[in-house]
Amino acid sequence: MSFGPRWRTLGPLLICLLLASIYLLYWPHAELVLDDWFLFQKFEQARAKGAQAQWELAGVLARSQLWGTFRIHWLSLLFVFGLYQIAGPHPGFYFLLGILLHVAVAFLLYRTLTRLKIDGRAAFLAGAAFVLLPTARHPLLWFPSCGQYVLAAFWLLVYLHSVAGTVAAGRLAPRAALWQSVALAAALFSTDQAVGLALLSALWLAVCWRSRAALTAAL
Repeated sequence: MSFGPRWRTLGPLLICLLLASIYLLYWPHAELVLDDWFLFQKFEQARAKGAQAQWELAGVLARSQLWGTFRIHWLSLLFVFGLYQIAGPHPGFYFLLGILLHVAVAFLLYRTLTRLKIDGRAAFLAGAAFVLLPTARHPLLWFPSCGQYVLAAFWLLVYLHSVAGTVAAGRLAPRAALWQSVALAAALFSTDQAVGLALLSALWLAVCWRSRAALTAAL
C-alpha cells in the first residue's frame, strides 16, 4: 500500500483507527478489575478526606510507594490519578483512552520507520500489526492498572521518532536534544520495564545506521 504526500500522515492514521475499532466490540464488557479497584479505592478515600489527603496521596504516588515496593512508574500513576480527577471511576473512559493511545503508538512507529527510510508499505504494515497485537489486550482492557505499558511505549516512540530525525539530519540540534531528554525521562519513569530499552535504543539506532548524530543523542 503506497501513500502520496497528502495521505502520508492522515491515511495511515485513519486506517489504524479503523483497525483499532475492533476493540470496541469489548465496550459493553469494559469494567474495572481488581488492581483497578485497588487504585480507585485509594483515590476515592483521598477525595472523601479532602484536598490535603489528595496531595498526600499524590506524594505517595510520586515516591512509588503505593504498592509497598519501589517501582519507577510514578509518572504513570500520577497520570491515572489526574485522569481520575477528570473522569472518576468510569471504565469506558479509560478503555477508550487506552485504545487512542495505542493507535498513537502504532502511528508513531510508522512515522519513525519512514523517517529511517524504511519502505512505506513495510512501515505501515508494522504499525498496523502493532494495532492488532494480541499482547496489547491487557493494557487496553484494564488501562488504569496496566496503562503504564501504553504510556511508556508512547514516550519511547516519541523519543525514537525524534532520534530518527536526528539520524536523517546528521546532527543533533539543541531543540531535538531537549525534546529527546524529556521524552526519554518520561519513558523511563512510566514503567520500569522500559528502562533497558529506553537507554539502549538510540545507541542501537546509531550502530544500525552508523550515525554519529544518533550516537551523540544516545550519550
